[in-house]
Amino acid sequence: APTAAPTAAPTAAPTAVPGPTDAPPLSSMTTVRIASWGPPTSDTSFFWVGVEKGFFADENITFEWIAGNGTADAARHVIAGDTQFAWSSADAAMFAAVEGAQLKQIFAFWGDIYELVYLPDVCQCTINSVADLAGKKVGVQSQSSITRFILLKELADNGMTESAFGEELNVGFNPAPPLLDGQIDTYTSWPNLTLYLQSLEGMGDLTAAHIPEGGVPDGIVVSQDTWDNNQSLVQAFYRAFLKSVEYEIAHPDEVAGFLHDYLPGDTQTPEQLLPQIVNNDLQLQGPGTEENGLGYMDIEAINAAAQVLFSGGVLTAEVDVESIFTNQLVEQYNGYGR
Repeated sequence: APTAAPTAAPTAAPTAVPGPTDAPPLSSMTTVRIASWGPPTSDTSFFWVGVEKGFFADENITFEWIAGNGTADAARHVIAGDTQFAWSSADAAMFAAVEGAQLKQIFAFWGDIYELVYLPDVCQCTINSVADLAGKKVGVQSQSSITRFILLKELADNGMTESAFGEELNVGFNPAPPLLDGQIDTYTSWPNLTLYLQSLEGMGDLTAAHIPEGGVPDGIVVSQDTWDNNQSLVQAFYRAFLKSVEYEIAHPDEVAGFLHDYLPGDTQTPEQLLPQIVNNDLQLQGPGTEENGLGYMDIEAINAAAQVLFSGGVLTAEVDVESIFTNQLVEQYNGYGR
């Protein structure tokens, strides 16, 4: 995974938002590693904006990307101390808590965006919800991926388990080949992946059925130890990231022009990348974000999801949701970077 593509000269250091919980800025250059659910893709544009525009450098941060294989795999890097941050998910953080790990989710990425995609003529099927997955060959990225965890939550909501599937296969990041050859009937996708899949030869008839997310958003997590003992690092990273997000929302065309420099092997043009960048920006703005700030987490909804996962046997123990998820920085830095 790339650690540095050509970067612009750092801009003037941003002014911290006044507040009683502000931590001192980092006094020297610090390498920050973030583990993600996969390699750099168009979905990860915010981070590369921060590199390109010098927002991480402004905060004395040198940025490194670690490609995991799913949101739980990304969280494992934080638990092991290999990285300071991870792009993980609420359900992965709860699974980790059951095993005794202490994580803190500090920002939520996506709203209600996941969908089941399928080729009707190949699978000879119609899929409108998880209830239609009984007996189907279901593809997921990996057993540690949000593409599986979203299904676990919806199955539990419908009184079902994975045993209802005819077969479940780990097919990685690109479900096009197994969809085309009938190895799988469906795959858990999201808008950017669906756009990409529909652009491929033979995939024009790809159909998508929405899956209600129900309180398990993707987001940035840190260890409880880092949260308790290194707020200078946490807040420096948070400021740089939030400034990157706000910049991208205001300049999607510019971002589309340089993003390919940060996506190894990606041959998409700026015109192809632009609608995916717009998707990213729209998906950050969900219920509660306008009033409370980007990254806002509905703790009540997450707690309800945790109860569904526990009662459905997906979580083997109850978890203390309020100890895992915090809107402290969302509130502290609301409007920062605009």
